[in-house]
Amino acid sequence: MSEESEAPFTRKSFSLLQILADDPTADTCRSIQNEFEQHVKQPFQRLFRQAADQLPDAVRTAMEHERNLFSRIPKNDFGKGGAHPYYWGALYPKGGKRTDDPQLSLWIDSERRRARTIPA
Repeated sequence: MSEESEAPFTRKSFSLLQILADDPTADTCRSIQNEFEQHVKQPFQRLFRQAADQLPDAVRTAMEHERNLFSRIPKNDFGKGGAHPYYWGALYPKGGKRTDDPQLSLWIDSERRRARTIPA
């Protein structure tokens, strides 16, 4: 089986996400950092970039698809030491701000749910 035909995520991926969901702290994030990189971040980023590469040229021209696409797990919570229990990537309008403008996004968490709408 070729690498491209294999599922990007394994039970280990979801296990690591569950660890963060159970204890969403920067300390937990640091303790699983290497495994998280290998089993969540790298496969997610490959999948996201493959999807972005397949978008129509007009979308790719209008949307930022190179810089600041992916979330950071430890969050800026003013010294409280928290972490997000999910990982996401987003395309956003070029020249805009990822946090303020519309996004085309994809995310993964430990619950293995189908896509859902997140209220604005």
